[in-house]
Amino acid sequence: MLAELAACNAAFMTVKSFLQNGRTLADCASQIGTIVASKQALEEKVHKKRTGFMAQLKQTQAQDLEEFLALEKIKETEEDLIQVMIYQGRAGLKEDWMNYQAEARRKRKEERLRAERERQEMIEAITIAMIVLAGIAAAGAVFYFFATQ
Repeated sequence: MLAELAACNAAFMTVKSFLQNGRTLADCASQIGTIVASKQALEEKVHKKRTGFMAQLKQTQAQDLEEFLALEKIKETEEDLIQVMIYQGRAGLKEDWMNYQAEARRKRKEERLRAERERQEMIEAITIAMIVLAGIAAAGAVFYFFATQ
């Protein structure tokens, strides 16, 4: 959690430095990507921690505030970035950015669902193969039993 927050803060400071030195938002696209990736990674960690198997078994109240504050800090950083886009970017950049993020989020979700579906299909195929092999082994054992008597 702290690694994502540190990466986000460092990337935003780099963006601010770039802009103060007369560069454009396009020059710091990789740092903006780092901010977005850090936010997504932190949100996924928090979601897994809250909905995972171990979440029902142990209390995580002490970490809840830390997670909340880390997410809030990243939201503040993202709002600052949007302000930079409004004042130093082209007209409509904020709306284009929001649409782009929504589309990218949708594509990532579809990719994650596709990967999960492929994983389930692989598990089913392996299960069927194991059942077939067990059946062949059982048939072989029965055949051997009757052949030796």
